[in-house]
Amino acid sequence: MMATILRLVLAGIATAIAALSAGLILRGGWHPATAIAVSVVTALVCYAAVLGLEFLIARRVGGPMVPAWRVDAMAVPRLWLGEVAASLRVFAWDQPFLARRAVRSQTTTGRIPVLLVHGYCCNRGLWRRFAPRLAKAGHPLGAVDLEPPFGSIDRYPDILEAGIDRLRQRTGAERVALVGHSMGGLAIRAYLAREGWQHIAGVATIGSPHRGTRIASLSPARNARQMRIGSRWLAQLAAREAPPPAGAFTVILSHHDNIVTPQSGQTIPGATTIEVSGVGHMAMLDDHRVQAAVLEALDRADSVTAPAHQK
Repeated sequence: MMATILRLVLAGIATAIAALSAGLILRGGWHPATAIAVSVVTALVCYAAVLGLEFLIARRVGGPMVPAWRVDAMAVPRLWLGEVAASLRVFAWDQPFLARRAVRSQTTTGRIPVLLVHGYCCNRGLWRRFAPRLAKAGHPLGAVDLEPPFGSIDRYPDILEAGIDRLRQRTGAERVALVGHSMGGLAIRAYLAREGWQHIAGVATIGSPHRGTRIASLSPARNARQMRIGSRWLAQLAAREAPPPAGAFTVILSHHDNIVTPQSGQTIPGATTIEVSGVGHMAMLDDHRVQAAVLEALDRADSVTAPAHQK
């Protein structure tokens, strides 16, 4: 469903670009190639400006930043443009057009299998560039689509359970690891609160709003409301879940996340917390530090012994 929604959005943007181009050609006498180029650049500039505004708001409401995580002025354009490039690729190509393709995976079972869980307004196409790094390390992979895209997060554990069962049957593994981006980390926690760690060897979350995010107040969707700071759903989730086994849960966060704000403290008790800076929400999946932290978490998952049935 999310792929269809994104294709419709792209069709609307293409229509707007065509209308602007036609206006420049018919009313302004512009050369067609120039009119089209200017219209496309205008759309890109508007998109980049929106992301720039997100960073400004995130910095404004994110609270004081520890000096060690600040970036110098020269790094700001790289941070901004990196997020623009990553989000454009994900939302304009990978998710609308490549989501039906299976993620690249290893067929061997020497390493822990990994189920990939995307976040809000996303689908499995999110993992197109991230999955090959895990596959290269020898991990069999699977991915899920969280549907409906704007429904309750409480509906997603069923999807995770089915994905875990498919991955276990395919690989013959007793346990798998879970890697979630953004809201996917909350879907994983909701699954663990319900099912426990019996079939889970480890978890890594990337840019997840474990304590909620202010930007969620801009959306009326059910799952967005659940991600608001101080939401009843987050409090109930925290009350239901048990502490993770030692070393089994890794939280990776960026102090320059433009979606999850405030950035500091976005972790859970008992988790190993890896903090980075100078990278935005979508660009985290392309960041070598984040990828290395996930691979280290999966290495630990190979040695974690889960309780027989922790609830």
